Amino acid sequence: MNSKGVTPVIAQIIMLLIAVAIAVSAYYFIISLQTDIETGGTASTKKIVSTSGKVLNLISIKCNASATYDVVLTVQNAGVGKIDSGYWQGVLIDQAGNDLETNQSDASEAAMTQSGFITLEFNFGSYLLAANTNTTYSVKAYSPDGAIVTGTCILQ
Repeated sequence: MNSKGVTPVIAQIIMLLIAVAIAVSAYYFIISLQTDIETGGTASTKKIVSTSGKVLNLISIKCNASATYDVVLTVQNAGVGKIDSGYWQGVLIDQAGNDLETNQSDASEAAMTQSGFITLEFNFGSYLLAANTNTTYSVKAYSPDGAIVTGTCILQ
C-alpha cells in the first residue's frame, strides 16, 4: 500500500504547535486587556508638539478617585533637548470639553532629559471624590516651558 499523508506522530506535533500558538495569543490578549483595565482605560499614546518644538509622548494615565493622587500620568520626552524643571499644570476636562478643575503637580519636577520619563501626580480630589465612577475625563498637562500632553481616562 503506497498511501501519502502525514504520520500520526507528525500530526500530533502539528496539533501541539497549534495549541501552543493559541495559548500564547490568548495570554498576550489577556495581558493587554488587564493593562487597559489597570490604567483606567486605554491611554492612547499621543505625540504632542508644542509651539516651542518640544515633543511629549503620553505613556500611561490612571484616574482613581480613592487614591492619594487621583490622576497620575507617565510622560516621555520624545523631542530634542530637555523639558525645563518646575511645576506642571494639570487641567481636568469633562466629556463636553469644559475645564472642571486646574491643579499643579504636587512637587516641582526635575528637568526632563531627551528620551527621559517623568511621572506627574495631580490631586483633583475636591472634584473627583464627588464624581461618578466609570466617567470619562480628559487631562491636559502643561510643562513649565509650555509643552502640552493630553490623555483620556475612565474614573475608577
